[in-house]
Amino acid sequence: MSHRSTCLASFLFTMGLYTSYTRLKIRSRSPSNHPLVHSGIFVLGGPGAGKRTLCARLAASANLDKTKVHHLSVDELLRSAREKGGQVGHIINNCILSDHNVPSSVIMELLKEVIIDACSDGECSGVKRVFLMDGFPRYMENISVWDGEIATRRLDVHVRCIVFLECPEELCTARLLGQGATSGHLDNDFETIRKRFRSFREEIYPVMSLFESGIRNDGVVVKKVLADRPMDMVYQDFLNVLQNFL
Repeated sequence: MSHRSTCLASFLFTMGLYTSYTRLKIRSRSPSNHPLVHSGIFVLGGPGAGKRTLCARLAASANLDKTKVHHLSVDELLRSAREKGGQVGHIINNCILSDHNVPSSVIMELLKEVIIDACSDGECSGVKRVFLMDGFPRYMENISVWDGEIATRRLDVHVRCIVFLECPEELCTARLLGQGATSGHLDNDFETIRKRFRSFREEIYPVMSLFESGIRNDGVVVKKVLADRPMDMVYQDFLNVLQNFL
């Protein structure tokens, strides 16, 4: 069986079980008649643009009354699930090895897991949550799955803003090569980075065009931040554009 077939077959088998399990968690752990509407912010940009750095810094430093900021990195969630193994880890591993996108439903289940856990934290009852979704949505299918699995359910997460980090590919590449040299990441070689950018360009522009066109008419605001400057300056602009959404 090909990598692609294995990925799909494992996905279809596992998601039937995993989705049912998550729905049980939603029913048993999501607060009923929850008065708060939590905010979702999509943070997008090319590989090496600084998404993870900015989101992690904001989540760690935010000290807001009755608001808690959470950083949800799709890359980290996928990496963690892959390392844990099991059926979901097997799906992710096969998709990566066969150079296919991980199914949107798998990504969605991982995001929901974190969101449900955060919203079910009894110690923080009455606290509004802001979820910074780093690297999501990364392709069009992600949007339809988000709409179907989050926006229409009882999680009360309303996406209010998309932040796109603009950074030249040459600078992003230099950053990634530098990270690879210090961290030993094998996926940060030049050819792999070029392939990542090619996929990014093909997949992200339809996503941005959809939201910038206003076709959805859902009130989502698109903000762009120049990410080719010193990180402290970029962070300040990142914080400024999000002030009204925190």
